[in-house]
Amino acid sequence: TAVVQFNHRTLAYASVFGALGLSAYGASLPLWSGAAVAVRLLPLAVGAQMCLGIATLLLYVPIELGVAHQAGGVLVLTSLVAVLHALRLPAAGVLALPAEAAAAVAGGAPAA
Repeated sequence: TAVVQFNHRTLAYASVFGALGLSAYGASLPLWSGAAVAVRLLPLAVGAQMCLGIATLLLYVPIELGVAHQAGGVLVLTSLVAVLHALRLPAAGVLALPAEAAAAVAGGAPAA
């Protein structure tokens, strides 16, 4: 079980550093408010998960903390998906207006 704990801790360290790095990158971008909130919440979710994991080990894995740690994993995954969704680039052509709408916006006559 020592190897399993080592692997788990290594993944935890990578998650913390990755979340901090992704959050720092996201904070440097001009984001809409929903994306900014998602970027700020990711390190909090990962930090809470880390604290739950440490407490779970120190208290010899009580069921309640073990379940909370599992739920924390779902929260971290959900937070990461929200951040990646908020930071994604739109697909090509998504923001393009149809010809009629472009003409109306430009003040011209609609295309026939």
